[in-house]
Amino acid sequence: MINSKRNHSMKHDRSSSRPAATVAGGVRGAASLPALTILTPTFNRCHLLPRLHGSILAQNVAPGRVEWLVVDDGSTDATAGWLAARAAEGPLPLRHVSTVNGGKHRALNRGAELARADWAMLVDSDDWLLDGALCHALELIGRFGADPRIGSLVSPLQITGRPQNRFALTRNPCSQAERLRVERHFDTCTIRRVAAMRAAPFPEIPGETFLAESWQHFAVSRTYLTHLDNTPLVAGEYQPDGLSARSLRLRRAAPLGAMRVCDEMLASNLPLRHRLRARINRARFWWHARDQGKRPAQSPGVIAAALALPLYLRDRWALRRG
Repeated sequence: MINSKRNHSMKHDRSSSRPAATVAGGVRGAASLPALTILTPTFNRCHLLPRLHGSILAQNVAPGRVEWLVVDDGSTDATAGWLAARAAEGPLPLRHVSTVNGGKHRALNRGAELARADWAMLVDSDDWLLDGALCHALELIGRFGADPRIGSLVSPLQITGRPQNRFALTRNPCSQAERLRVERHFDTCTIRRVAAMRAAPFPEIPGETFLAESWQHFAVSRTYLTHLDNTPLVAGEYQPDGLSARSLRLRRAAPLGAMRVCDEMLASNLPLRHRLRARINRARFWWHARDQGKRPAQSPGVIAAALALPLYLRDRWALRRG
């Protein structure tokens, strides 16, 4: 079930409460605030972080306009030392915090708490910024940031070795339902209003370390609209051990989180085909939860459970094959 205590009446002004926090690389205080926080959750990606760091340094933006906030999700490699060295040497304002390993969604929640800007650009540690990305991002914030209806600024991700995707939808800003009626799914870069992230934090389910980022996309879209922009800001490449490559295994290990994503979709004003798919997928992971001795609060119903059973059995076969 969706957490009914979550407040969907989101505030947009800078007077919203921001918890005081000290993180490595700086102390939050009364200094002038940046316009944009680049928020990077990371886990054992020390070998890839220099590429992202270099791409940020190469951007032509005024000092103080952008900060880089890295949430280290319990890495066991040299990430912590590398970040400390980069924060000490400057000139990029870099803050970093280490947490107990709990999954990317928990790292994003922590980053939203600590972000100093009103907007956060979500950039994975295996991605990098394209030339001019921050100038264009700041331009988008300048044009649309004062519009209280808009909660997300979204652009296509540039994937190495693949054709560049583009949005076909011409109505801007748009709702998530409008977008799904027209657009096929592809990877994107999101610049999100920090107030929206704080008002709709990812559920943190005990014993589970994965929750798809789409949960927050749907949660935020209940209150905010999205502006689509076809200028790619971020490039990336799929890693053999990345989240995309391990999607089924991760969702199977965190079935209650997978069900929560489906719950959020069902609570949104989505096209019928997406709602039907979400209902069947919810039942699919209900079967996986039962396998693990977990008892979700709400059963999927006989019809949905029957329709989802072949998908569940296919998952088990695929995971056994490795």
